[in-house]
Amino acid sequence: MKRFALAFSFILATAFAFHNAAPETTSGITIQGVVLQVPGGQPIKKANLQLRPHDAQSKGQYSATTDTEGRFKIDDVKPGRYVVTLDHPGFVQASRGRSTSILLLPGQGKTDLVFHMQPAAVITGKIVDLDGDPMRDVTVSAERVASALRGMGFHDSRTK
Repeated sequence: MKRFALAFSFILATAFAFHNAAPETTSGITIQGVVLQVPGGQPIKKANLQLRPHDAQSKGQYSATTDTEGRFKIDDVKPGRYVVTLDHPGFVQASRGRSTSILLLPGQGKTDLVFHMQPAAVITGKIVDLDGDPMRDVTVSAERVASALRGMGFHDSRTK
């Protein structure tokens, strides 16, 4: 019985030593960076950042919210190509209509990412009649001039 207890104690101690000595491995990647306003370079706090897999069949969406200095950090991201989406009231993503994507390779984190947002446009005013009195129940719509002209056969030289 003493031999059994001694053998069991030895096995238990060996297993405990190997468990504590084995390094923890994670397949996830850490990404971090900052969201800045353009123009000016001021940090944008409380911006929501989302990573969606570039491939529609892939799973794994990640998100973070920037701190007071515009910084974000996402741990344990699986390797792959991701589309980055930024969202904050009063701002739009400054990627000029193109989606921003990042490629994360196994074992390679990204710690210096910089994304930009710009203030959204605002239209304000008052609709008045010929006498200068405010009008009620008037519908107002806005459309990009280039989009309207394109429909009439004009082409915007910036879209080539």
